[in-house]
Amino acid sequence: MRNRKTQKRPNAIFIVGHPRSGTTLLTSLLGKNSKIQAAPETNFYNSSRYGLRLAGVRKSSKLSMVIEGTRLEDLDLGGATLQELGISSPRATERDIISALLYEYAKTRGKEVILEKSPLHIRHIDEIIRDFPDAKIIWIIRDGRACVSSLLKASFASNNWKWLCWQWIVSIRFGNMFLEKYTEWIQTVTYEELVANPRVTLEKIHDFLEIRFEENQLSLVDVPGIIQPYEIEWKSKVLSEIDPSGVANWKSTLTVKDIGNIERLLGTLNAHLGYPMLTEKHQRPLGQEILSYLLSKRYFLYLLRACFSGLKRFKLLQP
Repeated sequence: MRNRKTQKRPNAIFIVGHPRSGTTLLTSLLGKNSKIQAAPETNFYNSSRYGLRLAGVRKSSKLSMVIEGTRLEDLDLGGATLQELGISSPRATERDIISALLYEYAKTRGKEVILEKSPLHIRHIDEIIRDFPDAKIIWIIRDGRACVSSLLKASFASNNWKWLCWQWIVSIRFGNMFLEKYTEWIQTVTYEELVANPRVTLEKIHDFLEIRFEENQLSLVDVPGIIQPYEIEWKSKVLSEIDPSGVANWKSTLTVKDIGNIERLLGTLNAHLGYPMLTEKHQRPLGQEILSYLLSKRYFLYLLRACFSGLKRFKLLQP
């Protein structure tokens, strides 16, 4: 990791974490700060950038021509021109586009700092830091069993519990790898501590951000723009007050057999994060052990990401 001294106040904040880890809740709380403008999810690094029509930079002055069909449309900047955003050059890159859009979103709303939340950006922290070297990143972690249980009920997710477990493992492995490499850029927090002690947790985060914590952030209300109409189905709980009693709901939602199967597949990774296992430890099948071992290796994670990125870029996999 290169040595550098971060500025006291970042110009961009990114919240990352596996889906259903509390990223929307944390974004809503931080977005109430008078200095911070929370943006809708862009899914830029894991999805939207593969749908950009960069040819439009050369042929049209309309931003809408470039971002059409991507989550970047939720930023509601479609009326802006490429010239106004400073990205009209034929040499404009993906990096130029995402930085221009995020900063413009904050600027037009009179805020100093942009806050972007896309859960699966957990797998792209190195690219975020490359593009936003003065940014700070908040990684929110949640018990893997709770994430899987919640995702099994979500309409947008797979109903295959094994696939959901592996997806969680991949996210945690990426997070751990980047945390080791980019320590000064990243602050970790758990969903469980956030809902149990929101004040203490938010004050810790604001100390890291070098931004003053404000009392009104403890009163949870929807921050305009964060939750899109089509997301209400699976994010509606964020519109209500924080309820710490629901932290362990997965214990009643999952059967004892389900818990045992999930714990066996997650292995000790979940326990190492501070979540004790409820069932006896059992040896996983050889194939699962091999895959788990590979996912603990940096080169394999980069290779995996490169493969999926290539498939998305060449439209062989839905972004």
